[in-house]
Amino acid sequence: MKKTGRNNIKIACDLSLALILLLLFLTYTNYALGAQTNPTIRGNITNIPTGSRNLVHLYSWSGGKLLEEASAPVNEHGDFRFEIKDKLQRQLYKIGLDQTNAASIVLSGEKEISIKADYGELKADRIAATNSRENEAYRALLDEWKRLSEKITDLSFENSRISVVDPFYVQKTKGIENRMRLVIQGHNVDLLYAKERYQGTFMSEVLVNLSLLPQLSDHPDLKDSYDNKRAFMHDYFFEYIDFADERIIYTPFLHKKYFTYLDKYTHHSQDGFKDSVSVMLTIAEANSAVWEFTLEYLINTFNNKGLSKLADYVVDTYVEGCSRPLSRSTMRNIETLKRLRAGQIAPEIISKDTDGKTVALSTQIGKDTLMVYFWASWCDGCEAENPNIVSLYNKFKDNGLDVYAVSLDKNKDEWLKAIERHKFTWTNVSDLNKWESEAAKAYNVNATPTIYLLDKEGRIIAKNLRGRELEMKVEKLLK
Repeated sequence: MKKTGRNNIKIACDLSLALILLLLFLTYTNYALGAQTNPTIRGNITNIPTGSRNLVHLYSWSGGKLLEEASAPVNEHGDFRFEIKDKLQRQLYKIGLDQTNAASIVLSGEKEISIKADYGELKADRIAATNSRENEAYRALLDEWKRLSEKITDLSFENSRISVVDPFYVQKTKGIENRMRLVIQGHNVDLLYAKERYQGTFMSEVLVNLSLLPQLSDHPDLKDSYDNKRAFMHDYFFEYIDFADERIIYTPFLHKKYFTYLDKYTHHSQDGFKDSVSVMLTIAEANSAVWEFTLEYLINTFNNKGLSKLADYVVDTYVEGCSRPLSRSTMRNIETLKRLRAGQIAPEIISKDTDGKTVALSTQIGKDTLMVYFWASWCDGCEAENPNIVSLYNKFKDNGLDVYAVSLDKNKDEWLKAIERHKFTWTNVSDLNKWESEAAKAYNVNATPTIYLLDKEGRIIAKNLRGRELEMKVEKLLK
């Protein structure tokens, strides 16, 4: 009996030990996969303007977009408190009164984080987050980027002051280039030091690799292969990034990297962009989520920049016949893009005019050329483009040009004031739902101004033209 009892005790102890090990394993696995416990976020925001929203929002990064995760009331003293109900991934977030007036924080398993910020500092991404090694590491990264930016600005200003007729122009500019190279090398060294100092943080594991800047001088074996920085960066710009790590898309850093690559290290021609598309989608193949993000980024960027032929190229070359599974949202975007190609019948829009009367787009079709103009009273780009549109309309309205303007405003008074200020005498409609506008969704509008030109049958002729390009196209259609 005693022997059996000891065995039972031993079995019970073994089971307890096994249970403890299992719990430890599950805890470690959840952390390794990026899941974290529900954090409490306390904070204070000073100097909030009177009349501003009385809610503080927490946003997560998903690719280049911000998604709202939670909100909490803020009292008259600027105090707020989040108790997050759902488990959040270990990644970069933003917190603030809206997406514009918000600062970045890292949430990574810490049970409680205290935040203090001035309203004016939110947009500049300056907040104090205590009780958080993760955010101490992230602030160190931001400080390093600030130092680099200041040094580059100073060197660029110094370079701009060198006269092109200076007898030693080449010597002086070459000297500044060498100093710039040393500054970037120092930036990389400081980042690697921070990575070592803050081991195990999101900054050290993900953000540093996205922030390192490749240097030709670090590749002595390539000194005879390149005689200029841009050609080297075209081939090595992404060398430090681990594209197998899905976490890189849950920050704005990869989005910015892609923008810089297409802007500075790509030959701006059809073939040049196609070459860079191949580079980006090939390296992104290491992770399916990263590949899909890259695909969407390219399609949306080309489409928004008026390079619709390149957007179509990406779809036709890398999506058609591809066995790689894509999310429903990506497939919806692609199908929308196909419906908005030149030659397709433009989607119907049914919205209300300034008097609240419903005016369908189809009732306006019939003129030789109909411009569908997406704009908003709060849009700076629209402020610059509006005079051009008015001038173009006045010049060609008797030749068969008409305008159907869709505003992405939320406030009706602001919309009406803008119409009067700019003297919009054409058809103006809006459902006052801003980016949630059904018309904006139907036309895949991600930025304003966005312009479509339709023929008398309602088929799309051209899209995303602005300024002189738009004027030349309208002249060609109506001459």
